[in-house]
Amino acid sequence: MIARNNLKIETNLFGFNQLSWSVDGDVDYIDHFRIYASSDGIFCLIATIHPHVVGTSGTIKYFYRDSDMYGRLGKTTYTVAPVLLNFNESPGKMSESITNNNNLPTFLR
Repeated sequence: MIARNNLKIETNLFGFNQLSWSVDGDVDYIDHFRIYASSDGIFCLIATIHPHVVGTSGTIKYFYRDSDMYGRLGKTTYTVAPVLLNFNESPGKMSESITNNNNLPTFLR
């Protein structure tokens, strides 16, 4: 399994940041993904998600909607780590950052 660093983050007016990524190779060895966020010098686990597609190899697109870090001022870096069936993190981590400089309330954006 080889993870590509193709993590994308899209923000919207619905109150969440949408993360999307794909993995190359056999996804049968992935148990789940850990999603971390880093902001203001704090790095923490914010979610774990299980793949919805089972028994398929090749490129599959995954999505996660994060409402916890949405609207946070400054830079937020998301890291997605595949976790294998033996519960060890795969070396194929993906990271991407988003910066919010807008401090208007979300209903005014």
